Amino acid sequence: MRIVHKGRLLGGCLAGAMLVLLASPGKSAVYTWKGNGVDWAKNSHWSPTGVPTALEYVIFSADPREDPFVNANAAAAAIDFAAGVRTMTISGTVYTLSIVLGMTNNSVNEQIINAPLNLTGSQEWKAAAGDLSIRGAANLNGYMLTVSGDHDTTIYGSISGTGGIIKNGSGTLTLNGNNTFSGSININGGTLALNSEDAIRNVPSITVNAGTLSLGGNGDWDDSSVAIYLVGGHLEMGDGSDGFGELEISGHSQIKLKPSGNGSILRFAGANWSGGSLTIYGWSGQPGRPGTDDRIFFESKPNEMFLIYVTFDGFNPGGMVLETGSSWELVPVPETSDYALMVALGLLGFAVRRRLAIFNLGPTRCSRVDNA
Repeated sequence: MRIVHKGRLLGGCLAGAMLVLLASPGKSAVYTWKGNGVDWAKNSHWSPTGVPTALEYVIFSADPREDPFVNANAAAAAIDFAAGVRTMTISGTVYTLSIVLGMTNNSVNEQIINAPLNLTGSQEWKAAAGDLSIRGAANLNGYMLTVSGDHDTTIYGSISGTGGIIKNGSGTLTLNGNNTFSGSININGGTLALNSEDAIRNVPSITVNAGTLSLGGNGDWDDSSVAIYLVGGHLEMGDGSDGFGELEISGHSQIKLKPSGNGSILRFAGANWSGGSLTIYGWSGQPGRPGTDDRIFFESKPNEMFLIYVTFDGFNPGGMVLETGSSWELVPVPETSDYALMVALGLLGFAVRRRLAIFNLGPTRCSRVDNA
């Protein structure tokens, strides 16, 4: 049984945690970056004086003169880019910035994290009013990362660890790095754009509950074993050929091909149906025959229930497969009369071959009797 992580409580948990921190007696829970220098680990660069720890909330507000440089291992409970703050860049190369609860961009300006990140709790990165750009490496450390908001988040650095990713909100999350994280991905809204096979090299499965899984770049996921679960939403093909593990349909979903004359191939190990339907857009060709542009193949033959609930946009409901060597190509069923004629001709051909086989065996058997 698959567990779909919705991640809806994370924002509430973050707010609740902040209330607890702010109410803690005898210790200031909020540190504001003053920007009168670049070093993160310098007391005079923060208000109140001191360096935030994993218990404190960090705020970047107004327009600090300097951007922070992580010059020692640093930590924060959460990071907030306040409304109106200019584009800030938190940079660093050697030392790690550990975050417990997440970060939020409440400014319309893009905010950039160009330092190694270390998750020390399940958390939310929210592009609420402007974009987030994560350019350093990020270690999930076994925790779930929820990326949300109506604006876009781009992760250029590599993602490692055993945790997974949840995509919420209407914005786009783009994975550009050579990632090694080994947790599953759940898409509940917006778009998850993958720009290379290495973005999901060790991911066991991607579940699309709503929103879009976009195969960006030139694709070439030919040897990927990632299982794709379409509970709803869309799978959008990129410019290149893409290969995945099993495809499972359990809700009303769509696959959008990208016909461009290149004849790209979308390949799955197999197909299963447990509910809903699958509509395929962008296929071209004649029903019952191989496609003439982008095509869909399976390494093992899909079952009849899967084929019944497939519809190619612009064609009659239903799909069929054509055996091509060791693969099966998914195509629309022909018009009813043509399909019936194909079945009848197939049965007639089988009957003729069977009759010829019996006829060829007849004299041999008789000659053996005569010789006896």
